[in-house]
Amino acid sequence: MQKRAKFVDGNAKKEYNRDAMIDTHAHINYPERYGDEGALFAGLAAAGIEKLIDVGWNYDSSLYAARQAERCPFVYFAAFGY
Repeated sequence: MQKRAKFVDGNAKKEYNRDAMIDTHAHINYPERYGDEGALFAGLAAAGIEKLIDVGWNYDSSLYAARQAERCPFVYFAAFGY
């Protein structure tokens, strides 16, 4: 991956060429917070998210994340467990 400098407000910031944007830790498994799941998935795709790992924190949220992964091809899930 090539690195190049980008100047923002006079400060040099590193910018990277990318092959994919992957959100490795997300909690989109709040139906009462995010509402329409179809709109949520469409918004994530429009933002350039190509893969997302939806993380559960208990049994119910893990089950919901697993079901979201079944409904959306770019969503994967990590389940709570011990």
